[in-house]
Amino acid sequence: LGTNVNIPWPAEVEGVGDPEYLAAMRSIVVPILHAFKPGLLFVQAGFTAAVGDTLGMRVTPAGFGQMTNMLKAVAGGRIILALEGGSNAESVVECVVSCTSVLSDESLPRLSDAAIAAVPLRSCSAMLQKVIDVQSKYYPSLERMRDLTGISLRECSRLDDRDVHEAREVVSCMCMPT
Repeated sequence: LGTNVNIPWPAEVEGVGDPEYLAAMRSIVVPILHAFKPGLLFVQAGFTAAVGDTLGMRVTPAGFGQMTNMLKAVAGGRIILALEGGSNAESVVECVVSCTSVLSDESLPRLSDAAIAAVPLRSCSAMLQKVIDVQSKYYPSLERMRDLTGISLRECSRLDDRDVHEAREVVSCMCMPT
């Protein structure tokens, strides 16, 4: 039993980071999880996408913390993270601390203002659109998330459209600038 939803990043793109991963979470991952209504989430928490890892991605510890918070909200706080990987010990430690602080309700790591204002890379946004094309056959609610793939977190928080109510709920879980 189970379902796999693959979200591949374009191979030629370097430096995929917080804006792209958070766009994937709010436009695809979280809406699909809402469809399942999980009682518990078990996450294989790998940190190869972290800044400093040899893979070359640029997800910050705060970005991993934000993603953990989004998942935690979906499952009503019932979430287990199992450490899976990462080649840079310092990055792994920082990411684990960030995720653990979210799990223990200590604090929500704050994204930088630049990360909040950044739009996802066009090629990554296009890939998210392709994933929505495929997955919306199984999860029709993804169609409503299509417009969220290419906008910044700041722009997403300002949306007024009723069709993106779910996305606003996701964004409200995140640390926004005051």
